[in-house]
Amino acid sequence: MNTIQRRAGEGEVVGSMLRMPRHLRDEVKDQAVREGRSFNTHVVMLLAAAVNGHVQPHQREDQTAA
Repeated sequence: MNTIQRRAGEGEVVGSMLRMPRHLRDEVKDQAVREGRSFNTHVVMLLAAAVNGHVQPHQREDQTAA
């Protein structure tokens, strides 16, 4: 998935509130900036990768290439 997510309510996209620790949110925001993505798009991509088994919860992205 390399596309920007549409707004909630458009097609198959739904809105969802997610609570997380501030330090985790800050790290995800920093990752999104480094990758040139919006926070929302980055979170959706991380969740999709985890659900599809591409990234184990205990692995960081830079460890998956090993």
